[in-house]
Amino acid sequence: MKSIWRKHLIICLFLGLLAVPIYFLDRAFLGPSAGGGNWITLDFRGLFFWTYITLIAIHLVVSSIAVL
Repeated sequence: MKSIWRKHLIICLFLGLLAVPIYFLDRAFLGPSAGGGNWITLDFRGLFFWTYITLIAIHLVVSSIAVL
């Protein structure tokens, strides 16, 4: 494995592992007790997490093509 691919793999694994605390932060900040208005109830659970996962997927594809 070349050095650049090893660095790329380490960065991607780190960003993937970072999704775990982001998931718990998402649940803490946007859980069922968030909001509190009775007029309209919007469910934003998963907003931070799925946005992060989408950006990581885009980063993985683009950076892998760039490294290649």
